[in-house]
Amino acid sequence: MTNPVKNQFLLSVLLIVALSPILTGRISAQGFTTLHTFTLAPNDNNSEGRNPYAGLTLAGNLLFGTAFDAGQHGAGAVFGLNTDGSGFTPYFSFSQAVGSFFPTNWEGGHPQAPLIFTGTALYGTASQDGTNSTGTVYELSVATGVKVLHTFAAAGFDFVGTNSDGASPVAGLVLSDTSLYGTAAYGGPKGSGTIFKGDDTSLVFTNLYNFTALQTNRVQTYTNGDGANPLGRLVLSGNMLYGTASAGGTNGNGTVFSMT
Repeated sequence: MTNPVKNQFLLSVLLIVALSPILTGRISAQGFTTLHTFTLAPNDNNSEGRNPYAGLTLAGNLLFGTAFDAGQHGAGAVFGLNTDGSGFTPYFSFSQAVGSFFPTNWEGGHPQAPLIFTGTALYGTASQDGTNSTGTVYELSVATGVKVLHTFAAAGFDFVGTNSDGASPVAGLVLSDTSLYGTAAYGGPKGSGTIFKGDDTSLVFTNLYNFTALQTNRVQTYTNGDGANPLGRLVLSGNMLYGTASAGGTNGNGTVFSMT
């Protein structure tokens, strides 16, 4: 018979060993420093953006990020700064979208996702606006400025309807060679979101997977077999993509999935 006391002791030792780097990091992380405070945005406009929902991207001693709102035209911005907080620079402000129900512009707006930096360009997603009000995938470089790699198709009221390729890409991208992988939270043929692949040079866009339609069960929970509304960034390992769907699944509480 196993000894429960002994097993609990061994488990405690293992947890202490496993958590010791975390605990050490927690102690040494007390020197909190505010690197930048975003300025006031009267009438939703300023020079640098506000509400940075996404995490940062580190490249050497540079940090790159996105701001969801404000900027020069009220549609968000892309910024950078040094890791010591100096040199804050608003690189790009998304243009003002026109329209009440389906606001549109040419390049998208209101980014919610972290960026990818390749050494020569930044790649990101805009969760709204664009020519169909459903978001875009874009590239920002010193050489060419902003280039729209893909504009998502129209998807009905508040971008929660159906379309061919997805709508509202709120998650960041994953880069492998010249291929960009990402998710759209809504839209697609079943209205539950998509997984897509794009090329950063040829602008070829491929819809890799469409999440299935949601059904209402007896307790009014929206369910399906594979999940719906992916909001998180994908992880690429070899030829496998891993991700999460925030809703759907057989219990209506979301799923974790993999895809070749």
